[in-house]
Amino acid sequence: LSGAQAQAKALKRVANEALTPDDKALLFKIMDCCKAASTGRDTISHRLWLMDDQFPDAVVLYEPAAMWRLSIKSEALSDQGPISIEAAKNVQAQMRQAAQIWRMSDFDLVKRQAGKASVALVAFGEALTLGVTDAGHTKRQQIDALLKF
Repeated sequence: LSGAQAQAKALKRVANEALTPDDKALLFKIMDCCKAASTGRDTISHRLWLMDDQFPDAVVLYEPAAMWRLSIKSEALSDQGPISIEAAKNVQAQMRQAAQIWRMSDFDLVKRQAGKASVALVAFGEALTLGVTDAGHTKRQQIDALLKF
């Protein structure tokens, strides 16, 4: 299977067949945690990194497709002759919509989300290995508590 959505869908089908209702619910919580971590990771990985003098303590992350669209639009405007202030402000507004200002705390949040997801996944494997023992129950409670933060 390729693609995170296809993999998640397959995992949910297997979970529906193989896990107890409680373990299935816990796995789905873990999957939600993984999804939150992957969203931030994808933003960091798939956007252009820019610097801006107005934000010296930050990185501007910019959607590549938006930059391409705005480049084409700007070229078309330029071909029409002098650019009006209104047209320039419109382009500027579109540029701002496609940009995200990331500071160190934003990167730290993604790092913490990824760490939590990793710990929860490993612990879930341990919980399944421990089965329906007291130790397995305790491990499941620890995972649930971790995911509530």
